[in-house]
Amino acid sequence: MLTLRLDRLSVAQRIAAGFGVVLVLLTLSALATFRSVSALNAEVESADARVRAAERASASELLVNGARRLLLNYMRTEQGEMLSDLKVGLAKLATESERAARSGDADDAMLAQSRDYVAGANALIGMMQARKAALGDLAKLAAALSNAGYAMAERAAQDPALAAAAFRVDRALQATVGAAYLFRSSNNPADASTATVEFGRYTRELAALARIDGAGLLQTPLKAINGKVAPFKAALDGVINGAGAVEAAYQTVKQTGDRLVALGAETRERAVRDQQQIMALMTEDANHLRLLVIGIGATALVIGVLLAWRVGRGVAQPLTAMTAAMQRLAAGDHAVAVPGAARTDELGAMARTVQVFKDALIAKAQADAAAAGEADAKMRRANHLDALTRSFEANVSVLTQGLAGAATEMEATAQAMASTAEQTARQSTTAMRAAETTASNVQTVAAASEEMSASIQDITQQAGQSARIAQQAADEARRTDGLVRQLAGAAERIDTVVAMINKIAGHTNLLALNATIEAARAGEAGRGFAVVASEVKALAGQTTRATEEVAGQIAAIQSVSQESVAAIHAIGATIGQMAAVSNAIAAAMEQQGAATQEIARNVQQAASGTGQVAGSIADVRQGAGSTGSAAAQVLGAARELSHHSENLHREVGLFLAGVKAA
Repeated sequence: MLTLRLDRLSVAQRIAAGFGVVLVLLTLSALATFRSVSALNAEVESADARVRAAERASASELLVNGARRLLLNYMRTEQGEMLSDLKVGLAKLATESERAARSGDADDAMLAQSRDYVAGANALIGMMQARKAALGDLAKLAAALSNAGYAMAERAAQDPALAAAAFRVDRALQATVGAAYLFRSSNNPADASTATVEFGRYTRELAALARIDGAGLLQTPLKAINGKVAPFKAALDGVINGAGAVEAAYQTVKQTGDRLVALGAETRERAVRDQQQIMALMTEDANHLRLLVIGIGATALVIGVLLAWRVGRGVAQPLTAMTAAMQRLAAGDHAVAVPGAARTDELGAMARTVQVFKDALIAKAQADAAAAGEADAKMRRANHLDALTRSFEANVSVLTQGLAGAATEMEATAQAMASTAEQTARQSTTAMRAAETTASNVQTVAAASEEMSASIQDITQQAGQSARIAQQAADEARRTDGLVRQLAGAAERIDTVVAMINKIAGHTNLLALNATIEAARAGEAGRGFAVVASEVKALAGQTTRATEEVAGQIAAIQSVSQESVAAIHAIGATIGQMAAVSNAIAAAMEQQGAATQEIARNVQQAASGTGQVAGSIADVRQGAGSTGSAAAQVLGAARELSHHSENLHREVGLFLAGVKAA
């Protein structure tokens, strides 16, 4: 069935059908490949998304662990440097969370936990700072109450009952402050309870003191104490309650961090599982694509080979038979039959065309036989006329050749004259232009020389001015050198003062240490004094560190001052060298100006001589033009003579051709 259908098609249709089938199969293969590759790309993008999510989770987990470590360090020390590092870590975590939210790669739960952790940590920092402020207020108020208590004890010293009551008030205050500080360091609820109980005892002792006979003497210090009791109670509550709030906030932040770390680990594990599944799908799709491409390619190859064999066989056999028939026709065999004339395709049309050629060859053979006799008669008459014309042609040819040779020689001579005249004119023109250009350049050089001479004079003046300015700069550098040396001496004197301050701070620190020891020996009675001594000791330590820093800065100033002295001295020396160089430049520019003026005079003389040369060249150019005109006239006459000779030769040729044709 397929063979019959192919035989009905033309050769072009057969070839198109064969290629069409192969192209359809290749198109199907390409579409299948594109679809599979698109699926692979989607799977690769999904795997990339999982990897990015895992990377985001790892980055967030790393930042959270760093923030947790910094938070613990700050809670343990409450130092300003630790707080700065903690805020930087929290800012990095917040930035990473927002970047992940914008990119769409982060897990929603993990993103929410990250934001909660940052917010909780910042709230915890605020609570700790508030607690620290409350502790500072407590210390200030305790010192004020203690001072008022001392004043009250001095006034009550004459009355034993008042003195004993004042002592009990002060002891209750010191016990309250001591318990509060102990709770601050231990964070033990028992210490907080002790501080509350001791504060209650303090207020009761104050009330009892106010009811004693003779307490009117203590009205002023009691009024001062009563005015500070409420703020002291508020500060104490802030220290106690702030510790509980800080601990609760820390536990919340810790739990949030634990959940965030767990979510990060879960996200990484899920990303690894998803990536493994995607890789398995990609491998399966790749294998399926490979089998599909191999199957479609093999099918296309088999079908293409079969179609090529069938189409080639259907075309090659008729062409072979037709080629054999054409070879026999070319050999003169007019009886051969042309095969395939009944076909309806291109091969049939070719066979019918060969049949037409065969019929034309047969008709030509018959016409050649009839014309052979008539050609013999015409040949004999033509031989007779040819003998007559050859004799006439030989005689006329000799004459025309001589005339043409003379005309050619005359034309060559005229052309040589014209060429010589033209070359002379061209060379003279070139020489004249060169002379004019040279004259113009010489004039330009002369003008430039004059301008350069004026510029050299100006430069000489500027060089002198530069030398004077350099001398002034050298004087200023020497004056600045003296000022910097005075600054270095002042810095050395400040160093002596700083050493004295450092020594005083050391003595103060030693006195504070002794006071602390004495307060410890005094027990409960010296606890308030111990607080004051510790504050004095801390201030002495800060003074020592500040004086050490000032000493370091002064040492740096001394070093920089010494370097500045050396640098300014070097600058003064350099400016002096610049002044000497400027003077040398001024002298050299004066010599250059004199030489430039001499060059300008010589260039003016050269310009005058160049103008005379240009005039002589113009005269030569005019003579060359006259010679060229005469040569042109001779050349025209020679060309006219050559034209007449050619006409004569042509007319004779026409005559002989007519005779031959007759």
